[in-house]
Amino acid sequence: MREIRGRRISMVLQDPQTSLNPVFTVGDQLREAIERRRQGASLGEIMKEAVRRCARRHCGPEQRIGQYPTR
Repeated sequence: MREIRGRRISMVLQDPQTSLNPVFTVGDQLREAIERRRQGASLGEIMKEAVRRCARRHCGPEQRIGQYPTR
């Protein structure tokens, strides 16, 4: 099911306050999501994609990647 969920099925969480786990950094959670979609990609490529996605949201990727989400 993990293969199917990662590529063909996704979930859109309605409450952005609960969509990220405060135990893991924002970068770790983005990396995990990207890694599921881009199997075989190097860690460097995955982290570049995570930074790019943060930049698209104008959230200061250099700062946010290493931070923990707050509620």
